[in-house]
Amino acid sequence: MSQKILMQKFQKVFGQSFAKEILFEFEKSKSAYWLGDVTKGILHAARFSEICIACLKQLSEPSKKINLNKIAFGKFYEDLRNLPKPSAKEEMLYSVIPQVLKAIFTIRSKKRVAHIKMTNADSIDFELVITSCNWVMSQLIIIYLNVSLEDSLILTNSIMERKIPTIEKFENSEIMILKRGLLFKEELLLVLYQFPKRMTRQELNIILKPKKSSYISTYLNGLYEEKLIHLNKEGAIINKNGIKEIEKNKEKYFS
Repeated sequence: MSQKILMQKFQKVFGQSFAKEILFEFEKSKSAYWLGDVTKGILHAARFSEICIACLKQLSEPSKKINLNKIAFGKFYEDLRNLPKPSAKEEMLYSVIPQVLKAIFTIRSKKRVAHIKMTNADSIDFELVITSCNWVMSQLIIIYLNVSLEDSLILTNSIMERKIPTIEKFENSEIMILKRGLLFKEELLLVLYQFPKRMTRQELNIILKPKKSSYISTYLNGLYEEKLIHLNKEGAIINKNGIKEIEKNKEKYFS
């Protein structure tokens, strides 16, 4: 299921405005995460939690029209917590998910993130916030799209595509690496970092357009030997070492 189809299905359940805002804030929080922007990331995650709590309130009370610019988080949270919960689904929707959303929102509120300088402790909090956003999104997908846990993770990952300032996307999913001076193997690793899925050799060949198609296999084997990617007959995917290699050299790859 593509991200476009996910949007369509969310619109049927939540309505156009809610679906658009939920996915927008989720994407923005993830983008900030990959770029290491803690301040923006926590702000967007908090907004994501606001939209979600308002969305659950709207679903629990369809006749009520909620202004997305005037979300009473505390009141909506208490209203949901006080609803009867005769089923496991309602327990998840009106108790468990709201508690996670409250944790996200509280971190933002207590830190007054827009007004203070970030510290290492804030980066740790950011990890918790992003993990919580991922969990909430996966639960909404499982409950309302009626898919398996595995499929929900695939869908969540499809929204989590890293936003890299040195890569520009065009129509038909074509991309261009804007950074000059990178070695071919570095461009290859950067492309694998961009996408949270296993890439086939054919896909990489189309994206990078090397002088010789054999370069893809040659350099993939090299990255595999350096333990920066996992490689099999289905293609390549960046591993933890590869992610660390990119992120510890952000100036080299992102500026």
